[in-house]
Amino acid sequence: MYNVLYVDDEPGLLEIGKLFLEQSGQFSIDITTSARDALTLLNTKTYDAIISDYKMPDIDGIAFLKMLKGSGNTLPFILFTGRGREEVVIDAINSGADFYLQKGGDPTAQFAELAHKIRQAVSRRQEERAHEYALRESEEKYRILVETSFDGIVIHQDGLIVYANATAFKLMGAEKSDEIIGKPLLSFVHPAYRELVRKRSVSATEENLPVIQEKFIRKNGSVIDVDVVARPFAWRNKPAVHVVFRDVTARRKAEEALRDRESKMRAIFDSTFQFTGMMTPEGILTDANRTALSFIGARMEDVINLPFWETPWWKGDEAGIRELQEGIRNAASGNFVRYEAELQGLDHTTMQVDFSLKPVFGADNSIRLLIIEARDITERKQYVEALKSREAQLRQIIDLVPHMIFAKDYDGKYILANRAVAEGYNTTVNELEGKSHALFHKDEEELRQMLEDDREVIATGQIKFIPEELYIDAYGNQRHLQTTKVPFSLPGCEKPAVLGVAIDITGHRQTELELREKNKQLAAAQEERNKAYRLAQIGIWEWSRDADTVILSDELYRMIRKDTPRHAPTHAELERYFTPESWNKLKKAIETALTKGNPFNLELEIFRADRTSMWIHVFGGVKCDEGGNVVQLHGTVQDITGRRIMEDAIREANRKLNLLSGITRHDILNQLLSLRGYLVLSRRHIQEPAILEFLKKEEKVIDTIERQIAFTRDYQDMGIQSAAWQNVNEVVMHAATQLPMRSVKVQVDRIDLEILADPLLEKVFYNLIDNALRYGGDAMTCIRVWSQEAASGLALICEDDGVGIYQGDKKRLFTRGFGKNTGFGLFLSREILSITGSTITENGLPGKGARFEINVQKGKYRFTSNK
Repeated sequence: MYNVLYVDDEPGLLEIGKLFLEQSGQFSIDITTSARDALTLLNTKTYDAIISDYKMPDIDGIAFLKMLKGSGNTLPFILFTGRGREEVVIDAINSGADFYLQKGGDPTAQFAELAHKIRQAVSRRQEERAHEYALRESEEKYRILVETSFDGIVIHQDGLIVYANATAFKLMGAEKSDEIIGKPLLSFVHPAYRELVRKRSVSATEENLPVIQEKFIRKNGSVIDVDVVARPFAWRNKPAVHVVFRDVTARRKAEEALRDRESKMRAIFDSTFQFTGMMTPEGILTDANRTALSFIGARMEDVINLPFWETPWWKGDEAGIRELQEGIRNAASGNFVRYEAELQGLDHTTMQVDFSLKPVFGADNSIRLLIIEARDITERKQYVEALKSREAQLRQIIDLVPHMIFAKDYDGKYILANRAVAEGYNTTVNELEGKSHALFHKDEEELRQMLEDDREVIATGQIKFIPEELYIDAYGNQRHLQTTKVPFSLPGCEKPAVLGVAIDITGHRQTELELREKNKQLAAAQEERNKAYRLAQIGIWEWSRDADTVILSDELYRMIRKDTPRHAPTHAELERYFTPESWNKLKKAIETALTKGNPFNLELEIFRADRTSMWIHVFGGVKCDEGGNVVQLHGTVQDITGRRIMEDAIREANRKLNLLSGITRHDILNQLLSLRGYLVLSRRHIQEPAILEFLKKEEKVIDTIERQIAFTRDYQDMGIQSAAWQNVNEVVMHAATQLPMRSVKVQVDRIDLEILADPLLEKVFYNLIDNALRYGGDAMTCIRVWSQEAASGLALICEDDGVGIYQGDKKRLFTRGFGKNTGFGLFLSREILSITGSTITENGLPGKGARFEINVQKGKYRFTSNK
C-alpha cells in the first residue's frame, strides 16, 4: 500500500482523484487544497509520494516543490496540472520533479497513468539505494583486478607515487614499499622523456591520454622500454592520475632489426629510374617505388590498398583501364603480360610506357603477387605521332574557325575550303575542293561579282577589303558577309590564286535593328514605371560608393515633405532623418550588402522635414563591377505609416482576446475533467440501456468540446506575430523532441535552409511527424525532410517510409475535422503556411509512405551558407 499526499485547489478534482486511485486497493490518498496544509501533514505522517497541482492561489506547485527540496525532503514529487506550457515543464523538471502529467482526456486512462507514475517514482527511489550497495561491491572487484594485473599500475598525486601494484614493483626492480611509494614519478622516467611526461601529467587532469612509448629507469640503473597509458580519476577524493605500463623492451629490439632490413630493400627498390611496383593477383596495389610516386605527385598512403586501375596513373583513361584489367586477369593466371600503355601524371602530364606484369609464384606454386614495371618510351612515341598529326592539325585549325576560309585559282576552282564554306553550300569539304565555285553558287549575279573580285586580286597582287556583300546560302537564307581577299600561291605551284576570309555579319546587322527597337520600348516602359511609382507613393534612391552621394527621386522628397535640394546629400547627411534604432539597422544592412553583396528589405521609422514621424519600407539591391566588388546600392522606399498603425491596433486587440480566451479555456477544461469523471462513475451505478446510451453521447459531446478548445489554443496565435526567418533543421529537430519517436529517425538534408514563415511553423512539422508516428505503421523507420529548387520556388518535402495514406482520404486530408485524432492538425498546418503564401499537398503513393510537399515562393527562402 502506497501512502500518497494529493494537493489541488479544486475540491472536485481531489474527490475524483481519490476515488479513482483508491479503488485499486494499492493507494491510500490524503487530500488537501493548499500547499501550507500539505507541509503540516508531512510533519505528522509518513508518505511514499506527493501529487501537486501547479496553479494554486497561495503557493503554486513549483514553489511547493522548491520548499520541499530545500528542507531535504526527497519524496517522489509528481506535478499534475492543466497548464501545458513548455516553460512550466522545464521549470518543474529543473526544480526536481520526478514526473510531469497534464490533466485532460479520459479520466480512467488519466488516473491509471498517474498511478503508474507514482509506482515508477517510488520504485526509482528504491533502485537508487540498491545502486549505492552495488557501487561498493564493484570497487572491491576493481581492487582485486589491479592487484593481480600482469601490467604495472601506479597512481600519482601532485607528482608523487601514492600506489603501486606488485607487477610495478617487479618491473622497476624494487622490493620495499619506500623504494617507490612517496617517490617523484619523474625519478623513474628516462631524462629524455621527462618533459613529455611532465606535460602529460598536467593534461591528464582534463582528458584520457593515448598510449605512448617511453623509457623507465629501474632501481639498478638499467633502462627498459615501456608502453604507457594514463587517465585522470579521483584518489581519496583528490585529483590523481592512473598510469598503466608494460615492458616492451624485447619487442622493440626485434622491430628495430626488421626496420633496418626493410630500409635497405626500400633503398634498392626506390633507386631505379623505371616505374616499379607490386600488387595482389586481384589487382590491389601493395607497393610503388619513388619514381612512380613522383610522377603523380602522390604519397604511398594515397595509393596503397587501392585497386591499381583506380590510382591516378590511370585516371580518366577508360580504354586503358579495361586493357589493364584484362592484363591483370591474364597475369593472375600465370602469364607474363607486356604491352604499350599511357600513364597519367601530375598537372595532366602523360607518359608513354613499355608496360609489363610478371607473376611471382610461392612454394605451393600459387601466385603470391604481380610485379609491375613500366619503362618510359614517351619521346619515341611523340616523334612518330608528330609526323602523323601535322597535316590533321592544320586541317583542324581552319575547320575550327567559324569564318569562311577559301583559296581559288583564276578559273574559280576551289584549291582550299574549310568546313564553314562547305556548310554554307550544304556539302562537305572533300566534295568542294577541286571543283568550280560555279557548281555550288545559285545566284549568277553574286557569283559574277565574287569571281570578278578574285581575278582583280590575282591580277593586281593587291589586298582587297569588301565591307559588305550579299550571299544566298544553300538553304535560301540571305547572309551579309565582310570579306578580305589577298594574293596567294601554294608551295611548289607557280599558278596564282586568291586566299579569302569572309566573316558572317548577318547577326550583327539584325542585332542593330533589334537594339534600336528595344531602346524605344525601354524609354516607354521607363515613363510608365515612373507613373506607377507616383500612384503607389514609391520613391527611388541610388547611392554611389565612390562619390558617396545619394540620389533621391522627386516622389521620395515629396514623402518626407522636403524640397528637392540643389546638391545630392551624402550617406552620413541622411542620418538626421532616422531614429537611432532605424539608422543602426540601416547601417548594418548596408555593411552586409557592401561586403557580401546581399540585398535587403527593412521597415524603418524616420522623421519628415517637419520632424513628424513616419514608417517606410526600404528595399536595397547591389550593383557590382567586373571584379565582383559592390560599387553602387539602389532601391525603393514606400510609405507604410498607415499600415503600421493598423497592425499595432490589431496586435493589441488580439493580445487582449488571447489573454481572455486562455483564462476561460483553463476553467472550462477543469470543469470538463470533473464532468467526465462523474459520467464515468455514473455508468458504474446505472444499468438501464437507454440512459447508458445518453451517457455515451454526453461523453462524445465532451470529446468534441475538448478538441474544439484545443484547436482554439493552437489557432489563436496564428498570424499575430510577424513572419520571421526560421531555420528548418532547428524547427524540425525541436518538434521531434516533443514526440515519442520510438526508434524512428528524423533526417534533414541541409542545416542552412531558412524560410520566411509564421512563428507557428514548428506546429506544422509537429503535426506532420505526429501523423507519421500515429499512422505510419510499426515498420516505419525514418522521417526525412529535404528540399529542391525549381523555377517557381522551393519544394520542401517531408516523407516517411510507412504505409502511406489511403487514396480515398487525400481529397479531405486538409479539411477541418477530418481524421482519427483531433481532425485539426493538417487543417491548422495548411492555414499556418498560407499566411506567407506557402501551400502544402500530399502526393505520396499508398503502401510506400506519406509524402507532404510544401511549396515556398521565391524570395521567402534562403541558404545561410550563401549569405
